[in-house]
Amino acid sequence: MHPIRLTLTLIISLLIGSLFLLFSIPRYYAQVFSLDAAAVLKIFSQYPVSEPGLNSTQPLLIGVLVGCSISIVLYNLIRFLYTGYRSNLSFGLSLSFLLLFLFLSTELLTAQTPFLLNLDSDFIYVSVILSMLFLHSLCLSLNLPSTLFNKLSKQLIRHMGVLCLGGIALLTLSTSYAHTLTYYLLITSSVMLLGSSLRLWHSDYPPARTLFIGFSTFCLPLLAAWPALSNESLFSADNAVVLTLASLVVSAIIISIGLSEAHRQQIKKNTQVSNLHAAEQAESRAKSELLAKISHEIRTPLSGVLGMTTLLLDTPLSSKQRDYAQTIQSSGNELLSLINEILDITRLESKQITLSHTPFNLAGLLQECTQAFSNNASEQGVELTVFFQPQIPEILLGDPVRLRQVLLSILNNAFKRTAQGEITLSAAVEQGAGQPQLLFNLQDTGTPLSDEERHILSSAQLHSKDLLSASFIGGNLGIIIARQLISLMGGVFSIQSSAHGCSFIFSIPLQAQPSQAVHLEADSILRQKHILLIDSHALSQKVLAQQCSEWGLRVSTSTSATDAVALLRNKALQGQHFAAILISETIHKPSAITFAVRIKADPLLKADASLIMLTSSSNTDPIATRNAGISHVLMKPVSASTLKATLINAVQNTSASLSTRPAQASAKHVLIAEDDAISVKVISGLLSKLGARFDVVTNGQLALDKLRKNHYDLVLMDCEMPVMDGFTAAQQQRAYEAAQGLPAVTIIALSAHVLDEHQLRAKQSGMDGHLAKPIELGKLQAILEKS
Repeated sequence: MHPIRLTLTLIISLLIGSLFLLFSIPRYYAQVFSLDAAAVLKIFSQYPVSEPGLNSTQPLLIGVLVGCSISIVLYNLIRFLYTGYRSNLSFGLSLSFLLLFLFLSTELLTAQTPFLLNLDSDFIYVSVILSMLFLHSLCLSLNLPSTLFNKLSKQLIRHMGVLCLGGIALLTLSTSYAHTLTYYLLITSSVMLLGSSLRLWHSDYPPARTLFIGFSTFCLPLLAAWPALSNESLFSADNAVVLTLASLVVSAIIISIGLSEAHRQQIKKNTQVSNLHAAEQAESRAKSELLAKISHEIRTPLSGVLGMTTLLLDTPLSSKQRDYAQTIQSSGNELLSLINEILDITRLESKQITLSHTPFNLAGLLQECTQAFSNNASEQGVELTVFFQPQIPEILLGDPVRLRQVLLSILNNAFKRTAQGEITLSAAVEQGAGQPQLLFNLQDTGTPLSDEERHILSSAQLHSKDLLSASFIGGNLGIIIARQLISLMGGVFSIQSSAHGCSFIFSIPLQAQPSQAVHLEADSILRQKHILLIDSHALSQKVLAQQCSEWGLRVSTSTSATDAVALLRNKALQGQHFAAILISETIHKPSAITFAVRIKADPLLKADASLIMLTSSSNTDPIATRNAGISHVLMKPVSASTLKATLINAVQNTSASLSTRPAQASAKHVLIAEDDAISVKVISGLLSKLGARFDVVTNGQLALDKLRKNHYDLVLMDCEMPVMDGFTAAQQQRAYEAAQGLPAVTIIALSAHVLDEHQLRAKQSGMDGHLAKPIELGKLQAILEKS
């Protein structure tokens, strides 16, 4: 109902009602015109003012009508108790209050009493207002489409407020004025009810036609009979009561039919929604299972490709052969990343991702993420810098696996767009009105993102059906997944673009792990110590200097080796010496070794300062650095915790030569339980490279037999094998160890499944960890060292 049309309809209806009331009741006519005119009008009245009663009516007819009305009231109340539909309750109460008005005003149950003895009661007309209110509530309780309901609900609720104010006014007015005010409220209520049902009819709401007919049968006879209830109308009050009761019964039946139709419509809609939801869940579950199965089947041969490529790269190769092998490895890693992203999308879509809440070291996490791109930075000529605010607690609570995934995705996107220049990753604490936030900011000087790309990355809700959409191609898939993971963590993600590159900014709630460890002694070692920082890159120099200053160090800076030598000679002549010298090599100016040799050969500069080399190159010669007097070599970007520990070690003059290769695990004895020949070949090659001894079996039963006869430091157990799978074998081995009182051997699950439920099943089977295929050499080495 349009507001202007509704207003005009109400005005016209009130005018027509006023004219009808004026001509129907001679007393009102005489007040407006003259007594003579009222006397002439009285000629048309066949019923005098006095002697109304039930004698002129049919008691049996009235009894039948009253009985039918009460039966319909009970039907609607019982239907509400049985089905819980509020519209039945509203309609039953509306009928009850209107019947109550008729009982109180006419005393229908007392056959010898005239009709109109109780109209002077203050509460009679309030029951009519309550009846109208419940009819409005009936319309509001219908299961309407949201857009249609929003248009009707505001008007109905406002008119319900008018009815409530009118009901309060009735308690203060005299009988004649209360009778008239109630009549006008009935007119406006009729317009609202008929207009609402007509609007629903026009909007193709199926039960609207029946409800419109029912409201018309309910309201119009009541309006026509209302003046007669004052016993001054042109027709008798007896006929008015019979007309009201008859219309009440007929309209109640019609409206009850309309409500039943509305309920069937609601049940049909709810059933459709439920079936659609069930179908979507089944589709999502089937899709997740299918993709998990496909992922498992792809990972097994992919593990062989990447594993054998890793071993191949460690053999003597020509430059062309090495280039081919590195291309194979790079393509395999991209395929593995795509498989992981597809799995993440389906799990996000089906809400199967559950974040962990475990303690982790953020500084170490940042170091892992940035060191994964150290080779990219060296090859592309990109200066990768990390700034870690010292105020960040050492141990945080959260999901380090998902946070690492977010950081790696953003770094990967930045390196794809930055051919050369700078990439800076910063982590800081942001204090606000509520919980402190951990703020990450990744800035790059690469190709800026277009407005369309930024809109996709910032707002798109990616589903599995969109995987082949062209708008998500180009490395954007990982960023969209990262944004959804940040949202799961309760964080905020944004992208800012400028002519000089892009900034990826996100924040997550900061949750610190309470720690009793206090490192006051270690911190006191660095306080007021002098160090020299040599870095030609301004931003990198600024970040390193700020970090060192936060630890209490007194930092001097230099932009070149020549200036640094001059500064060192000047300080030496003044009797001042530095506790440590940090030499940060840039990609195009490898000068650390030359500088170290120069100051070593200078008699004036013979000091005990420890030389610390920061480099982006992974091909640093350890013998050359040691001979040059460099005590520590750190790969850039270096984490704050690593740099701090190195400085403490350097200041204490406990420098040691850096070993560029990890210690060999020659004393370790490993049992490989794997039925896939390619996987066995890969794992055997990796273990041989690490210097470990190993035995191979092809199923869980043979693995148990080997464990009974020999001692092993580590068991790599495939989860899916013939004869006996890895889960069963692990359970039986744990039971055997418990029965014999033997120490538990370390069992690591080997599986191409990466879903959380598979890792949980491995843990429940008694395994100590999970190693996903393709197997990475670094992860295998870490497991071997801990076993």
